[in-house]
Amino acid sequence: MEVSSDGGGVVQIGDATATDNHLFTKTYTEPTEVTMTAVPDEGYEFEYYLINGSKNSDAIVPLKVDCVISVEARFKSTSDDTGSGDDGGGCFTRTIMR
Repeated sequence: MEVSSDGGGVVQIGDATATDNHLFTKTYTEPTEVTMTAVPDEGYEFEYYLINGSKNSDAIVPLKVDCVISVEARFKSTSDDTGSGDDGGGCFTRTIMR
């Protein structure tokens, strides 16, 4: 499992937590069930996950890791009033491997 972050919150997957500029890598040798939890930073809110290309708006998601899983978590700033079109959000991108 590879967990990384570029801002807006953290994502916890099993015993790993992705925080800003942090990379965690773990490989499971057999099918494993873990829970993925999105925790937004102050001033942000969780929007959705893309799990193997499928959108999921639940902040807590159980995962069975029995193959390669690609996960992206999107967070959105709750304080962007600039009208610039930039949501000020953050994104986590992870590949979870068995």
